Amino acid sequence: MSSRVKNKQEKEVMVEQEQPKEIVAEQKKLEPQEALIYVGPSLPGGMLTKYTIFSNGIPDHLKLHFEKCPAFKRLFVPVSQLSAVESRLNYATSAESVFYQQTVQYFSRKG
Repeated sequence: MSSRVKNKQEKEVMVEQEQPKEIVAEQKKLEPQEALIYVGPSLPGGMLTKYTIFSNGIPDHLKLHFEKCPAFKRLFVPVSQLSAVESRLNYATSAESVFYQQTVQYFSRKG
């Protein structure tokens, strides 16, 4: 058997062995994530309403604002943390309250 044929066969075997790993990796990506809830201010023009729940990730049209207003991103929290985040929003010096105010300022400048 020539070395070319042998190398080709070895490569095919290696590819076959690697495929299950890729399938497992894809399955991990498909595992459901915890739903997120938006706890920030309702945005102008009906773009987003407070307490909107996202079970399949945040839509791209909202993600476009994350770079210009990082605080906006921080207002999407797991539903399981809603109660704790809501209580911290009542304190003006909490991180959540600061994120809320920064988001209000960012979107009021855009309008």
